[in-house]
Amino acid sequence: MTLPLYGATFGQAVSRFFRNYANFSGRASKSEYWWPVLASLVAIFVFSMATSAIAAAAVSDSNLASGVAALVTIVFILAIALPSISVSVRRLHDANLSGWMYLLACIPILNYVAWIVIGVLSTNPEGARFDRPRW
Repeated sequence: MTLPLYGATFGQAVSRFFRNYANFSGRASKSEYWWPVLASLVAIFVFSMATSAIAAAAVSDSNLASGVAALVTIVFILAIALPSISVSVRRLHDANLSGWMYLLACIPILNYVAWIVIGVLSTNPEGARFDRPRW
């Protein structure tokens, strides 16, 4: 699963996102990167809306209800953190860039730009050098 799947469907991309959750070698196509990003943003939006709705509905104990909903959101974000980093590194590899460039996303304000740049980088055939395991 180190080769990119160009033109991946939503289901294929999300499946590969979770199956390669800790795979930092190989490459990922644009569709393998953007479909999970979209799915994650939609899920976080839904969790946020649910948190607001639960807090508004639970007038008597809104702190507990919103705390539980917020906890679910935090668990989801932690669950997708490693796969998100992994697919970003593989996306950089597809553009023939070092995965260490992902650290640019850790710089405040620059990180928003870095996410978009990682996603729109063109595929570079020389990125195939990342397909071969080093050991």
